[in-house]
Amino acid sequence: MNISRHIKNVFFSVILVTYNSSRYLEESISSVLDQTYKNFELIIVDDGSTDKTKSIIEKFKDKRIKYKYQTNQGPSKARNFGIKISKYKWICFIDADDYWDKNKLKVVSKFLTGNDLIYHKLHKKVEFKKQNLHIKQSRLQYILFQKYIGSKIKNPITKNLLIYGNSIPTSSVVIRKKILKKIKLFDEKLRIGEDYDLWLRLSLITDKFIFISENLGFHRIHVKSVTKKRKDITRLVMDIEKKYHYILNDNEKALNLSRQEYSIGRKNFHLRQYSKSIKIFRKTFYNGTFYIKLKSLISIFVIIVIKLIK
Repeated sequence: MNISRHIKNVFFSVILVTYNSSRYLEESISSVLDQTYKNFELIIVDDGSTDKTKSIIEKFKDKRIKYKYQTNQGPSKARNFGIKISKYKWICFIDADDYWDKNKLKVVSKFLTGNDLIYHKLHKKVEFKKQNLHIKQSRLQYILFQKYIGSKIKNPITKNLLIYGNSIPTSSVVIRKKILKKIKLFDEKLRIGEDYDLWLRLSLITDKFIFISENLGFHRIHVKSVTKKRKDITRLVMDIEKKYHYILNDNEKALNLSRQEYSIGRKNFHLRQYSKSIKIFRKTFYNGTFYIKLKSLISIFVIIVIKLIK
């Protein structure tokens, strides 16, 4: 594991894209400005917000902040804009509803040498005020299964991303700007799954990904964020992954398809189509990776409980 020797000489460009996230924005910005490691700029790209975003940003009187507004064009274009105007060699991303531990940059700065992408765990922060099914399932998974997001990806990176899914939280990522430019930044045609697509393209030219197994921030799951997830993102992610199927053998392709089927089962679950979803979960319990088998079993158990309560 390579540790950077010249920590004091490293500067980061932190890119925060926001769109109507005024409820969480102040905490997100404060978590960056309160870092114990002080060598950074914070570029806030407002992607056409119509709420109180601008007035919240203007509260902060810090010379390290650059505030840029654009008409709503999606996260890819907003992040690319931030990257293009950034000054430093290392790019960090943070979503407007997530926030960092105060030592995040200090810890990450020790892992830069010899690596192209550094990422870490984010603690899940699930808000339970409105108890829709997605929130309830997230709460159950939090209690029984997984209290954080982000996990180590073994080599070959591309294959393991396709088999096990995206385990790189965007708000944890620090990436070398030079390598980002090689793959021509985010695909601006994508409004969903653009981060996952970037990791996949990056993994085709470098395997220098490093995972820090420390929780260095918080990822919020809330009503607004899960509403986005209810849209049919499974098909969009499937379209992204299809571009890389040529890398997989038949068995690996089957595992990839099983994970996609599990996602379709979850979508049916959220639509309360329990008969459809339980058929899919039974199938993925037999055909998936151990992780998918376990999640399928939990989902089957939840459906049985729901039916018994009814």
